[in-house]
Amino acid sequence: MLAEEERRRWDFSPLIEVGPLRFGMTRAEVQDALGEWPTCSSPDHDSFRLLDRPLPGDGVTAYYRAVSPENAATGPTGHGLRRADVDELAGVAVDACLGPQVTWDGLELIGRTPSTTVVSFFAKVDGLGLGDTVYQTATRDFGSAGVGLMVRAQRAGDIMLTRAVFVGPAWSEYLCDSEGPLPRREWLAY
Repeated sequence: MLAEEERRRWDFSPLIEVGPLRFGMTRAEVQDALGEWPTCSSPDHDSFRLLDRPLPGDGVTAYYRAVSPENAATGPTGHGLRRADVDELAGVAVDACLGPQVTWDGLELIGRTPSTTVVSFFAKVDGLGLGDTVYQTATRDFGSAGVGLMVRAQRAGDIMLTRAVFVGPAWSEYLCDSEGPLPRREWLAY
């Protein structure tokens, strides 16, 4: 487990970006932002082609969705329409032990005590008038579709610490749904 001073520091902007990663980025843009790394695929949901890759030692997993020509949108860099079947960043999971410390408007989300973090999370979401967008998952984690953030508990030896899953608008409605687009391994691994 990384000590707090060893962690990189990232900021979170709801439904827009986490650290250097903007939702909707192509795989190549993510690689440019984080450095080169190989890819693998994990197609475990019928309505989305999911591609994910944990970054070794970085504690970050990028989740992608395939964009078809009819669903293509203007890219985050503003360069017009994307070509068919471009994988775009739809979610980012940050590991409790190895990931960067992600801060949302002063609230540190990674590697914290779940009970304390969840109380602060509820207060922040409620303060934004989005309290009705908070759901509890089947695994007893909490998330807000209105913010695109799920605070999960992850085992770290004998204790539990917070792991966060961030999603963009394409997946926010399904954030707390174990039958939604997040890969099955995200639900089962922790």
